[in-house]
Amino acid sequence: MMTEAIDIPAIDEPTLIVVINRAWRPGLTADQVYEATRGHWRVGRTSREAVSLVIGVADHEVRGVYRPESWFASPLIGEEGRWGFEGVPANDLQAILGTSVDRLRRAKGAANPVRLFLDGIPGVDVLAAARSTWELDPGDFLGRHERGQVYGGALYGGIEMSSVTPNVFVYSDPRAGLINGYDFDGWNEDRTLFYYTGEGRAGSQTMREGNKAILDHSADGRALRLFVAEGFEPKSKTARQRYLGEFKVDELRPFDVEEALDSNGELRSVFVFRLQPVGDVLARSREDSQDPIAAETSVENYELNGQGLEQLVEQIEVEMLRTPSSMHLMSERLAIVVRREAAMVLALRDFLSTSGQRIVRHRIRPQGQAFSIMTDAYDASGGILYEAKSDATRQSVRMAIGQLLDYQRFMPAGTRLALLVPVLPALDLQDLCRSLGIGICVPNGKKFETYW
Repeated sequence: MMTEAIDIPAIDEPTLIVVINRAWRPGLTADQVYEATRGHWRVGRTSREAVSLVIGVADHEVRGVYRPESWFASPLIGEEGRWGFEGVPANDLQAILGTSVDRLRRAKGAANPVRLFLDGIPGVDVLAAARSTWELDPGDFLGRHERGQVYGGALYGGIEMSSVTPNVFVYSDPRAGLINGYDFDGWNEDRTLFYYTGEGRAGSQTMREGNKAILDHSADGRALRLFVAEGFEPKSKTARQRYLGEFKVDELRPFDVEEALDSNGELRSVFVFRLQPVGDVLARSREDSQDPIAAETSVENYELNGQGLEQLVEQIEVEMLRTPSSMHLMSERLAIVVRREAAMVLALRDFLSTSGQRIVRHRIRPQGQAFSIMTDAYDASGGILYEAKSDATRQSVRMAIGQLLDYQRFMPAGTRLALLVPVLPALDLQDLCRSLGIGICVPNGKKFETYW
């Protein structure tokens, strides 16, 4: 069973760390480790004169530690300006062999294999204290590279943890959200919560890596710092990053699960984290969410009386285009289906209206959801909720049953459910509806009959 390496301790000497990954392999002799560590490196004259310790590191662990006695210029063609050293093992520091230097790591993307610590290597507590002092105010700009150099963390992801400071950096970019099929990011209506969509472009998101870093940031003792993309760096396509402030995940309800399209155009589940401000933050209308999550369930009635077919079809198409499953342009076949279902709903309305019944639709926005759902028709006088389908196939009947049971939770007590289809479905499907107490309503000339 492998054990995790302990952190390198504080070292009170000017120290040079060199990465020897290319030469390293398990089983190297002491002489071979020394040869790999001694050079040749790009080290300036001031550094060569100052350092009293050189540490060779491979796979984030100390492999050799030496005291340089002299330096020599590399004799190899193409390595002008590189230097190697002659030295001896630092026998008093052999105990640090095998310790981890993870807390000293550069941000991802930093390729220089040389790290210079002229003031010595700080201890764990000293390093955290020295670099956890946050000097940005809400509204300030801080580029990713500069942030990586000062506070650590990788450079290109939406969620980045620092290995050298107690921070998790979160980046929100509305353009990236639209490309990836969602637009949830931003403030809620009263700007007490900032919604942030988790990472994972393909398939349903999982609670790991960056998503887990956000969820566990408080338990891990890390500050959650939020940036938003705003404009571009001068003469560059690199987005400028404006710091909004420090946030924390809502302890009672850390996230909501929403539907969105993935990078392949497939519908999937995503995490939308609920971030609460900590202290002063920058809260502007430009960062308001385009699809804010509902704080509580709301149900609105819309009269069907007076609506014509074209008006209802247009209304349904707009509703469908606002849902994640239909963010793409509607196909010709889908448009025909919508028209048939809308025509049947209006025919049912006209029939029931002759008896003085009031027919409405409901716009339901469930708690914790960004998008509303719409019922097809509700007989307010008879207390019957109808779901229309353009055919009576098994697929359509099963879908309608699911929708009716979903909507029923938001309807008045005692509401009955009915499927509105052009013809009676197969006997087996009729039995299915009957077993659930769902009626089947079908046209009969200009009239409609409902079978329970």
